[in-house]
Amino acid sequence: MKRFLLILTLIMVIPSANYAENTQNLPAPVKNGMVKSQEQKTTTSNTAPKNKSTAVTPKTLAKESQTTAPRDLYARALALYSDNSNEAALETFKQIPEYARTTTAWLLMGNILSDMGKKDEAIFMYRRAIAVDSNNYKAYYNLGNMYLEDDIFYTAIDCYKDAIKAKMNFPYAYYNLGIAYVKIGNLKKAKSAFLNALEYNKNVPDFHYNLAYVYKLMNKPKLAQTYLDNYNKLMGY
Repeated sequence: MKRFLLILTLIMVIPSANYAENTQNLPAPVKNGMVKSQEQKTTTSNTAPKNKSTAVTPKTLAKESQTTAPRDLYARALALYSDNSNEAALETFKQIPEYARTTTAWLLMGNILSDMGKKDEAIFMYRRAIAVDSNNYKAYYNLGNMYLEDDIFYTAIDCYKDAIKAKMNFPYAYYNLGIAYVKIGNLKKAKSAFLNALEYNKNVPDFHYNLAYVYKLMNKPKLAQTYLDNYNKLMGY
């Protein structure tokens, strides 16, 4: 599945949402926006056969890297990553000397390792991305997602705050920050985070749904109903 510059798919369900006419039977918070943030891929096909030029092995890459400049390796790694040749892309990134790796190289290495289920290694790569560029909001956001998935809520909160500090108009950072606050029972801050998410994007149904849920917990049924109605409208119910 393709991932995009911000976050559109690959959502982790908390549970899935069902249509609700009123807030009396409003289910728990609906979803986390868990897609990794990254550089946009330039190709979209998942099924087209690979060109022979991209069917490379780690041994071949290691041999070629001895005579290939870091800039050329970086370009090739991006091309492989765009073609969904993630293992080859990872091996190519690794051939780039560490001193020459860009913040995006570290970020994408983290994404690949995360997809492989190698969380500790992915976290290391994201932190290296931040070390190269302390304003890499994508790396902070991806770190937050990993900690949120593992129920390490306070660390996730810190990561989302750092992402917002680096990019104040990043709605999903506010949204997942709100999810983390719901998890620790801080409804006031969760409400504020969801409202901030809506300030930057009013067209995401889950933003309205979870805000409705928080207002329900805060015993504000009219406000809860307003945002539930927004959710149902956006969902086409």
